[in-house]
Amino acid sequence: MCLFFIPVNWWLEWKKWTVTLNEAKLELPIKRQRDAFGAGMITGFFTPSMLGNFIGRLAFFTPSQQLKVTYLTQYSNLAQFTVTICVGFLAIACTSGSTLPSPFAGNWGALGSVFSIFCLLIYVGSDFLLRKVKWLKMRIPFLQEEPVSFRYRLKLLGLSAIRHLVFTIQFSLLLAAFGVEFNWENILVIWQIYLWVTIVPSLFFGKIVIRDSIAWWILAPLGFSAHAVLSTTLWIWILNLLLPAIFFLVLVKFRRQ
Repeated sequence: MCLFFIPVNWWLEWKKWTVTLNEAKLELPIKRQRDAFGAGMITGFFTPSMLGNFIGRLAFFTPSQQLKVTYLTQYSNLAQFTVTICVGFLAIACTSGSTLPSPFAGNWGALGSVFSIFCLLIYVGSDFLLRKVKWLKMRIPFLQEEPVSFRYRLKLLGLSAIRHLVFTIQFSLLLAAFGVEFNWENILVIWQIYLWVTIVPSLFFGKIVIRDSIAWWILAPLGFSAHAVLSTTLWIWILNLLLPAIFFLVLVKFRRQ
């Protein structure tokens, strides 16, 4: 079942990409769109939380388009970050921090609510604030155009929320495959794992170590076996990052020949 959600996951990311192109008012042949998307998957693989996905995409645009593509791609990444933060702190609030080892339990729910609201405000208002900075507006021509539409921001949040749900289902299925009985509290725990993995900085293969460490830090006190935790996090990385990166590496190279 986990394999089924791999194309679902990246179809959702593809939809975010096409929505971004529409917002940028850039019309590209479908093959060029796919190559730009695939190149972004490859470069994103080497950066934390796929933040470098814009790097690979730049090769498929003119210099005048590149800054706008970079800006809107990061806006798309910010949508996924915002969803992860809000859902993760919601999980902590629902469990009153009970899944967090001391001294991290306690007031995290309240603090998380404040931080989540702050992230939402940044997501909603950052474009507006940037366009109010005159010297920045003068140096970046597209900031003189119409602001990022509310519909675009809402679409990104919706697609990011569905994608986060896919991550959750994948993690749950893999835990079940390694002998962990499913229950609804596990969902809240998984959301917390994605929260801390997103917040804690790391680079490339360091993300695997960070993900494993955080998952074990949260799940070990709840009685999860080391084998189940480490195997699940490793397979999540392979299915969602490694395999797509290899696939697009072959595909983009083939299409450029």
